Amino acid sequence: IREVFEGFLLLARGTYEEKKLPFISNMCANSFFTNSPLENILGSLRLAERLSYRQLVILSLYNPFRIDPKTNTSGLSQHRLFEFADELCDEYSTGVCLDLWDLVASGVLVQTSEDLITPEVIVAVGNVIPGRLELGYSGRLLHNLSELREIPQTDRDPVIEVLSRPIR
Repeated sequence: IREVFEGFLLLARGTYEEKKLPFISNMCANSFFTNSPLENILGSLRLAERLSYRQLVILSLYNPFRIDPKTNTSGLSQHRLFEFADELCDEYSTGVCLDLWDLVASGVLVQTSEDLITPEVIVAVGNVIPGRLELGYSGRLLHNLSELREIPQTDRDPVIEVLSRPIR
């Protein structure tokens, strides 16, 4: 337990994104009340350290409690990520798309298959569809420990705007 607490203190001290601090403190407090193995909590701590605040915002858009992938309520685009990244053509939108791709490439978000029953193991960069993603195990653990549902709607709105735009 001491090792976990020290890790959270070091992460909080070393973060340059102040907006991450409340979520790091949530992780610290909640980690003492979870049945997750210590190694998994430490993995979440490393993940939180690596991710940007905007990536935490992206994760907050996905439901950590969804069991049936058919109940996708994200409202995010069903178009391929870089189809509409090319169409959006502004730096903020490109950054959001790259952040989303990084979350998929690292397995924090996983894409469901065409029949929306089983996750696809490998998703090529051109095949990422924001509306068909769900949290992988590491994403669910981070989401729940950090209480990402508490991210302010004002921080979510710009990301939602990018990831829900239809292609013309």
